[in-house]
Amino acid sequence: MGGAGSGNRWRTGARRKCEDLLDLRISDLSKGGLLSPGRRGNLEWTVGGRPFRSIDIFTREDSLELTYRRLGPAQEWQRVLEVIALDSADQYFGGERRWFICPCCDRRCAVLYAGEEFRCRLCLNLAYRSQSEDHRYRCLSRARKLRQRLGGAAANTPLQLLDKPTGMHWRTYNTLYEKGVALEQATLRAFSEIALKLNAVSR
Repeated sequence: MGGAGSGNRWRTGARRKCEDLLDLRISDLSKGGLLSPGRRGNLEWTVGGRPFRSIDIFTREDSLELTYRRLGPAQEWQRVLEVIALDSADQYFGGERRWFICPCCDRRCAVLYAGEEFRCRLCLNLAYRSQSEDHRYRCLSRARKLRQRLGGAAANTPLQLLDKPTGMHWRTYNTLYEKGVALEQATLRAFSEIALKLNAVSR
């Protein structure tokens, strides 16, 4: 049976999804201290807990050097050295925020995706998976994410059974809780409308 976004995956010309490609996030590099000039490091992606792909990173004053392997035309492994320019912008409350500069379009971006080379979402013509979901499933997906953010061990844990996560402010908790309730109600209304239409057709 079809689920969220079912059918779109196999359509001719369907756009690839961001979630299907490995991503390189400026926030992850910042948290790992890899944006300081002179730093060397390694990022590794895993699938099912096992190493899947990795890249070596060397940071210069205004760029990153990425070294990794990819399959060539003859299915042979090739070593690639790719340089990604960096930019920075002052924050309103002080400090600065770093950005990648996409090598293809020179646009500032916070995330690059591993296509043939690392490029921004627009240059790779990627879509978000949520864009192929209809309104019902989009609300359902957002409600599940909010439940998990509020500490739900499973995506379908009822909101009313969740306590405030340790360290979260009550104001934040109440805001997220109210959003979650609104999304759940919108999802129930949407599915109820479908059920009523199907019932009317079957009569």
